[in-house]
Amino acid sequence: MSVYDRLLKVVQKDPGNRGITGTFDISGEDVVRFARAIMSSDHVVIATGFFITGANAPETDGPLGSLALCDALQRLGKSVTILTDANDAPLLTKCCASYPGGVVTVDTLPVLPHSANPALLTTLERQTARNYLLQLYERKCGSSGKRLFLLGLERLGRTAVGNHCNMRGVEISELSGGPAIDAVFRYAHAAWEDADHEALGGRLDADDETTKRLFGEVATGGIGDGGNELGMGRYHDIIVGHVPNGALLATTTRTAHVIACGVSNWGGYLLADVMALLARDAALAVRPQAQRDLLAKIVGWGAVDGVTKQNAPSIDGMPFETVHQQLIQEMEGIVTSELIPQNN
Repeated sequence: MSVYDRLLKVVQKDPGNRGITGTFDISGEDVVRFARAIMSSDHVVIATGFFITGANAPETDGPLGSLALCDALQRLGKSVTILTDANDAPLLTKCCASYPGGVVTVDTLPVLPHSANPALLTTLERQTARNYLLQLYERKCGSSGKRLFLLGLERLGRTAVGNHCNMRGVEISELSGGPAIDAVFRYAHAAWEDADHEALGGRLDADDETTKRLFGEVATGGIGDGGNELGMGRYHDIIVGHVPNGALLATTTRTAHVIACGVSNWGGYLLADVMALLARDAALAVRPQAQRDLLAKIVGWGAVDGVTKQNAPSIDGMPFETVHQQLIQEMEGIVTSELIPQNN
């Protein structure tokens, strides 16, 4: 078993019984391709943020994995933007301001009306997505031919009926900020990665072609633990058949790269650790203390466990010290043993 398969096996543990990790045919080589695509980009946008109904607060799953990736990417010399909704933006702005490694921009998008035909982007969704990419080009790229990577981590994608649902199958579209972020991912996938341009009605218009010429490439990836997150549309039918409430929550939004894991944060840790191995740089790997410190901060700022809805240092119903810290340490041991030869 390769070191990448060993790391993937760790994050595909399912202590929360979400039912997703054993349903997809994802290999260590798939994760390597995912990581290499990010590493070859010039700018990375990480879409994250999940606002919890009933608690009126952001959840603890998402920020930790996203900021671990931000740290690794900035060490690699990449610029990073966090893309989120208005409800989650205050917490994520504080995270980025307090986290070492450099300046990370936090963007939000306007709230858009829901579409009666969610399989196709509306004219407004198409314009919003294209305008956002053009703004990114002007702010972050500076010259044509640069590569952009859009990564969703614990960020809702729309379902077959156009709404956004939590793990219980309850619609939370308004709390999630509507379809704008989903539209950016659908637009990028349709314009750059889907030869049939399905979400764009089968063709690119003149404005789409102009936008495409500015970028060398725009690639997409998604990380999730429940089947309702950006990217999981690649496995829509499997999620409907195997995940609790799958018929209600399963997203149809696809990305080129996908990681399914027991907790979405863990997918961020996995990519950071794989990048550490590919770059032969242990400084990129995730450290338990940094994650513990960040969790304490976001709980202090009001974040809640998405399962228990309690303002406590736990993620998805599992205490950090007894579950998440041990997982990070296990992954750290794998990375360290690979990068630092052991004396016999």
